[in-house]
Parts: sequence; structure tokens; C-alpha cells
Amino acid sequence: VAKRLQSLGALTRGDRRASGFNMQSFHYDSPAGKRALRIMFDHILAQAPVLPPGISPSIFDLLQGSKQSNIASVHADMKKLIDDMGLEVPRTSRKSGESDVIKKFLNRLLAIPLRDQQMLFSYFEAILNEEMRREMYAEGQISFSKVSRERDPIALWQDGTSRLETIRHDLLIDRGTSWDEALSLLGSQSTEIERNGFYQSKRPLRGSSIHPVCLIILNETTKKFGIIRPATGKSTSELFEHEIKSKYISISPDSAKERWESAYETSQATCIHGGGCQLGSKCTVGRRLLPTTLLSGSVVRIWDILEAVLHRHERTLTRIERSMRVLRIDSLDDSGQSVVGLRYPRRILPEVIEILESKQTSGAPSESQRSSMIEAVTPINPGYMKRAFVEPQRSIKSFFGKLNSNGSLSKKARAEISPSTIGKIQEMGFSETQAKRALVRSNNSLNQAIEYLIENEFVDLS
Repeated sequence: VAKRLQSLGALTRGDRRASGFNMQSFHYDSPAGKRALRIMFDHILAQAPVLPPGISPSIFDLLQGSKQSNIASVHADMKKLIDDMGLEVPRTSRKSGESDVIKKFLNRLLAIPLRDQQMLFSYFEAILNEEMRREMYAEGQISFSKVSRERDPIALWQDGTSRLETIRHDLLIDRGTSWDEALSLLGSQSTEIERNGFYQSKRPLRGSSIHPVCLIILNETTKKFGIIRPATGKSTSELFEHEIKSKYISISPDSAKERWESAYETSQATCIHGGGCQLGSKCTVGRRLLPTTLLSGSVVRIWDILEAVLHRHERTLTRIERSMRVLRIDSLDDSGQSVVGLRYPRRILPEVIEILESKQTSGAPSESQRSSMIEAVTPINPGYMKRAFVEPQRSIKSFFGKLNSNGSLSKKARAEISPSTIGKIQEMGFSETQAKRALVRSNNSLNQAIEYLIENEFVDLS
């Protein structure tokens, strides 16, 4: 229901929040929901003696359906429920046929007793909330150990009215991992973990016979394996053990050394597609040295122009370049200095500058600048000023009049009967006395007075 409400809001009003409620917390069929289900399944089927990362032991206060006292026994009870539901382990969301794994889990959850439903769903929801919390706090922050400036910061643009500047930072990010760094990482890990070591992919690179190498290390917290590559460093995604077995083959350090160093050197200025890449030097996929431009300072004032130029070149940009994202880079040039700014494709900045200069020359403000313009004071219209201080002829009190205790109009209210109202009734053939009497009976209402006269007094309306 939450997913359909979000889709309906996006279709009718162009906003998923158009329903007026934040439905994200009820949307379980999401990437975070699938990750949470995989983590839960991995711990239950392995009957792990520990809880997933970030899950407090207080979760067992909710799991009243289990009579067991330790975590491994609770996982064993849950494994029986999973077997009764007939669910298979979701290997990876990239495999075909597993896009409906959340729907299948929620539907089959209804087939088990209510107490067991609460136990399983509470466990799943706790893991999902932790995954969503991590997503929220990790968004927008990027950390690299080797970031340097290509040149000193320069003023990209200065607003003519406020004199605020937009600063351009040209950075060079080295996201690779050298052979010595890889050996140091491997040496710092426990030797008891057999899966830690160097691997080569079972699939060669596209258009080549080279099988890329990588370093795989177990994350003790998440119980999943992290991948470190010579060109791009540590991957943001982690894999389960069965995924490692299906995609990689273990190799010795001696066999990996030469290929690692070769990949580290060639990826310095070459993308993963090789020399035949259609984009040439513009392509940054798999490149070790990543040129990055951040805009800081007064960015909101030119946001509409940045979006318009980005949209115009959308087809020629990579997937990462098409999104305007605010980033924070820590430890710049080993000085501990941080840079917070908007990531923007460097090659389309000249067009942005050209548009800004033309708008400043013509004096036409941008959409974001119009809200801060100081307009001249409009002169006061003398006629409107005079009317503002004239006391109105009729008010709410004088219009309805004031009743006596017997329900008739007071003398003051009778005196306030408008002559123009009496004249309108006389035009219909009634006398002044009849008009006044009818207005008194109808509490000074013209329509009710006319109805009273037509019903009780004879008049020829022909």
C-alpha cells in the first residue's frame, strides 16, 4: 500500500510525498528491505550465536514467542519457521527471479501462527530500521585517504548584488590500493580466517582475456566479505561467502603480485574499457586517479542554472555525473582540512559561466535571485487611502438590527431602515406604511419583507 501511495503521488503531483505522510518507513519492498532480509536469513540459517550489527539484545523483549534463552537457540527456532514457510535463501538481489522476495516473505508470514509472525516480523523490522539509519547518516559523505588539490580554489562566480562568491575546488582523488598497502591490510587480519586472501574473477574483462584480481577480507562486524581492488580501492558493497565462491577463485600472493601492480599502474590514466573506449579521456569508470570538482560558497543562488545545464548534457554524462550530490571530503592533503561542496561535472562548467555572465550583462536575474530582489516602494493611491479611513454606512450590527425583548425591532433599529429599501418595496406597488411594517416584522430583511407582503397583502403584480 505504501509503495502504491508513493507511486500515485509521483504520477498525479510529481512528488512521492504528496499523500501528506512519510510512507518510507512502511515501504519494505526496497533495497534496504532486501538487504535486511538477507542479513536476517544469513544469521538464522547459520544459527549464529550473535545478533546482526546494530541490533540491541533488548530485541528479545519483543521476541516473546521463543522460549529459548540464548541467541543461537532463538535462531534455531526461527530456522524451523523458515522451513515451514518454504522460503529459500535470497542469494543476491541481482539474480533474476528474486525481485519479489519481500512479497513472498510477507505473504507466507501469514501462514504461521500469530505469535511466530510477531517474532519473525519484529526481528526483520529491527534489522531494516538499522539499515535505513545507516543509509541516512552515510549519505553525502565520502572519505578517501589520498586526496590532493590540482590547483588552489578559485572564484567561479560572484553575484553582482550580494557580492557572494561561488568557489571552485579542483581535486584529484587517488582511490587505488598499492601492492604494499594490500599486503599490509592482509597482514593486519586474523590468520585463522581461511577466506581472507587474494582472488581472481572467473569472468575476464570485456574485450580482454585478463581476469582482474582483488583482495577479499572478512568484516568481523557484518560477517560479510569486503572487496579491495588495485584501481578503485575498497568497494562500498560486501558479499556473502556463497557469492565469493560463485564469482572468484583463490590465488597465491606470488601469482597476484605482478597482475596487481600492472593494474595499479595502467589504471592511473586509463579507464576499465581500455584504449578503445568511445569517451576517451572523459571516461572515469575504473580509473584510479579521479578528477573531481566541488562547488562551495553561494551555490543555491545559481542552482537553477546548474540543473538546466546538467539536464542538457545528461546523455553524454556518466551515471555518477548525472546526479548533483553534496559531498564532504576529509583529510585533504594530509592537513586534516575538510571540503564540503556540490559535486559537478568539470567539462560543462564553461557553459555555466557563460550563461551566468550573459545574465549579469543583460541584468536578468535567475529564479533563485528573484526572491532576494529589493523592489521600489509603490506610491499610495489617494483614493484607496481615503476609503480606508471612512466609516462604513452599514456594519454587521446595523444590518441585522437589535431586537426588543418581545422580538420586534427597537426604535433605533426602525430609524436605521434605509429609505432606498423602502423605495424598492414601493416600486412593487406597496405603500410606505406597508413597507415599514414588513421590514420591522422581517428584522430589516428586504427579501423576507417582500415575501411577507406577497403572502399577507394584496397587490396586483401584473
